[in-house]
Amino acid sequence: MNNILSFIKTKKEHLLNKKSDDIKNQQDFKDKHNFLDKKVKELQAELELKETRIIDLTSQNQILDSTIIKLDDRILFLENDIDQLKKDNQNLEQQLYSNKILLNNSKVHINQLVKDNLNLVEIINNSKQIIDEAYQLSLKSTNLSKQNSEFLTNNLSNSKDFSENKQENIERI
Repeated sequence: MNNILSFIKTKKEHLLNKKSDDIKNQQDFKDKHNFLDKKVKELQAELELKETRIIDLTSQNQILDSTIIKLDDRILFLENDIDQLKKDNQNLEQQLYSNKILLNNSKVHINQLVKDNLNLVEIINNSKQIIDEAYQLSLKSTNLSKQNSEFLTNNLSNSKDFSENKQENIERI
């Protein structure tokens, strides 16, 4: 009986220990459960925050995609403008080259005209000199004509007088 009592006592102690361990384990389980609940709530809050952030980022991504498409269109438009400006620039360079050639030709033509003008001025000056000389000769010729006319008039008059005198002399004789 002693044995039984001892067995019961041992069993009782064992059960008490087990109960104590179970209570302890139960408390540990509750603590772990509370900790895990708290952790789950934190993770759920973090997940909700991240989901909200993902929604925001998705929205921003759509806006960025739209902006990128608009920018791509603008870049294409600008590239076309640049190509057109390059063509315009080439045309302007060709016009500039043509204008330079025309300018050089004009300079040559102007130089020739200046030379021709100088030659004409020289011819005009020479012509003026010749005209002045001709005028002087004309004046001399006019003076000589007057003198010749006066001489002839005098000679005629003298000849008339001589003829009259001769006639008178003949009549007198």
